[in-house]
Amino acid sequence: MIIQSIFSRKYSFKGYKINFCLKIIIYYYYKIVNMSLIIDNSVLSNKPDNDSNGGNTSNSDNPNENGKRMKKTRNRPCKDERFAKEREEIILSLNNIIGLTNENNSIPIYKLEKMELLKIKLNELLPDIKKYYKCGGWGYIVAENKERGSGNLITLLRSIYDNSGYKIYSKQKVLIKDGFKERGTVYYFEKS
Repeated sequence: MIIQSIFSRKYSFKGYKINFCLKIIIYYYYKIVNMSLIIDNSVLSNKPDNDSNGGNTSNSDNPNENGKRMKKTRNRPCKDERFAKEREEIILSLNNIIGLTNENNSIPIYKLEKMELLKIKLNELLPDIKKYYKCGGWGYIVAENKERGSGNLITLLRSIYDNSGYKIYSKQKVLIKDGFKERGTVYYFEKS
């Protein structure tokens, strides 16, 4: 009754009709009250929502003996496990081209940059490398799509060896290059 009498009169405040403002206020008041009643009823009833796992959000449908949910494991093996043989073949072919053995596990960087056979082989193996390795974050692959920095095959080589379980160390050494002593970088490849 009080609400009807308020709405029947027309008041104005700074050009706005209070009648309209009160309707909006009362509308939102009832929305809030109804929302709180819905929330209170669901809390008081202690009934789970439509989830089959009692309202807990988990990747697992069945609780273990402690009543906690266990996370589902991945059914599909990762690329390391699926393509282990293919990866080993790629590493062996690269080792033969570079000349890495158990005794000689180092090579100067300037020799790597000059090896045309290595560049040809890496470009030839690139589709297989993308298939057998998870390489979305490799600098060479990311830069391949952009023009800037797309020709550095040494970064690709380092990434391949890194993902195959090799540790790559670089050290500055004095090297004899074309009869002159120069300071240069040497890469050491160590199987971990």
